[in-house]
Amino acid sequence: MRPAISILLTFVLILQVLSRQLIVVGYLLHKTQYMEACVNKSRPIMKCEGKCLLKKELNQAAENEQKETKRLAVEESPVTCDSFFASACTVPPLTISERIFPSPEYILWVEHLYDIFHPPQVS
Repeated sequence: MRPAISILLTFVLILQVLSRQLIVVGYLLHKTQYMEACVNKSRPIMKCEGKCLLKKELNQAAENEQKETKRLAVEESPVTCDSFFASACTVPPLTISERIFPSPEYILWVEHLYDIFHPPQVS
């Protein structure tokens, strides 16, 4: 079962990485359909051959990728430190829902806010 899952996940990762190349391969395989649906059919001097539609699809894929990266972007931490010392750190007050279910980042910051690093003892 594990090899099947790892092969599936690898395949999905490869599809995501090669998404733009797959669009180009689809264009090359179905070039006649692209040429029939071309916007620039009336201007044969441009020699578009459906590349206008290919460009639109590639731009759409790039926009989707940018939206996904923005959605998955890591937000800045609400804890700010103006100094090296922990006493200068400010932690914003929590709302009622955040007090009940605090975010993992907040827990990590508050948990280790006043920790002091002690190097290992050499014996």
